[in-house]
Amino acid sequence: MLKSDLRDATRKKVERKKTPKSDSHFLPKTKSNSKRMATVASVYEIAQFIRTPEDIMEEFFATKDSPNKIKRPRPTAKLLFASLEKSSEEVIKEIFEEALRRDPDNRYEWVVLVDGDPHQIKKFKKLSNRFKVELTIICDIIHVLEYLWCAFQVLNNEKNLKLWVSKKLNQILNGKSSFVASGIRRSATCRQLTDKDREPIDSCAQ
Repeated sequence: MLKSDLRDATRKKVERKKTPKSDSHFLPKTKSNSKRMATVASVYEIAQFIRTPEDIMEEFFATKDSPNKIKRPRPTAKLLFASLEKSSEEVIKEIFEEALRRDPDNRYEWVVLVDGDPHQIKKFKKLSNRFKVELTIICDIIHVLEYLWCAFQVLNNEKNLKLWVSKKLNQILNGKSSFVASGIRRSATCRQLTDKDREPIDSCAQ
């Protein structure tokens, strides 16, 4: 971000740093207080595509060639929302309003895909209560795999990453997410990890 485009509080942090201009080329390319998080969301309509846990596991941990894959439905009427200025709650409110415009009588099933951020999920639940809409909230499986990978790095006495992650993911897809969460938390406790070292474990378990 250009300094002029930073929020006031962030710009003040940058200005407090007194780095000699002549030394600036020695700094890392990625600097703190030089970025701003954008909130991006989308509303679209799509036909149901029902898969079993085994189908999903096969996509990530294929054990055989699957030449006859089922053709996926494609999203229609897709509308994107993105903002650097608005809060995530404001953007989420906008997508709710767009969805309500399309489905004022609440005839369709509303499914929300999230990245697993607890604050984000709370915002969706808050607005669903406000708009009196029942939501099915799904955590993006790519983010689930990332959380599991980070947990594996902490519990690195496990020798086979692929086997460990695939086993945990399979349990999660079969409705045993609480079992997985309690198991990795228990493992971290048994290893007497510090609060900082076990942060990836607690983030994954949330």
